[in-house]
Amino acid sequence: LVVKSHNYKYLSRLDGLGRIIMSNTEVDDKDLEQIGKVKNLKDLVINKTNVTGAGLKYLTQSKSLKRLDLSFDPINQAQLKSICDLPSLETLFMANCHLTNDSLFYIAKAPKLRRLSLGFNSRINDNAVEFLAACPRLAKLEINGTAITYNGLAKLAKRRKLANLKISAEKFDEEKVRQLKILMPGCDIKAVKSEGKMEPDLFAPLH
Repeated sequence: LVVKSHNYKYLSRLDGLGRIIMSNTEVDDKDLEQIGKVKNLKDLVINKTNVTGAGLKYLTQSKSLKRLDLSFDPINQAQLKSICDLPSLETLFMANCHLTNDSLFYIAKAPKLRRLSLGFNSRINDNAVEFLAACPRLAKLEINGTAITYNGLAKLAKRRKLANLKISAEKFDEEKVRQLKILMPGCDIKAVKSEGKMEPDLFAPLH
């Protein structure tokens, strides 16, 4: 189904529409005003688009939105304030969005956020730990391709219990991974090579 931007307004009439995928399209912030009116929207994939974040305020109308993918979008971190106003958001993908530590100030305030993908944002470093530790329900974290080090994760381990952690194999050798597993008992830690590819589970069904 191909929907032109001038027809987005009709999407709100589809009460059973729970998932919208607009990956690699010309969708921009203005279009989010109509997309945000989809009443039962739970999953929105708008990666590799022209969304900068200015239109995220319109998505606060989607009270059911649980999963949002903004990966590879030209995000202006000053426009991320609306992220913490998404009441049901549980999963947020923001790989390669040119984020910095300050970007996490609002993201960490999302009340139900459990999974956060920050892969390939190379300007995110150990100073981001204070924000990640403050994220109330964070359980799954992906930081492969960032500048977060072992020391930063050691600090995070003291303040936040994670169930899953994805890190860069280039930055964490086997010994560091072993030490992390001691610091984070019960956490499934995966060291992956930073190949710059989209993760297959970005398109996994909601559970």
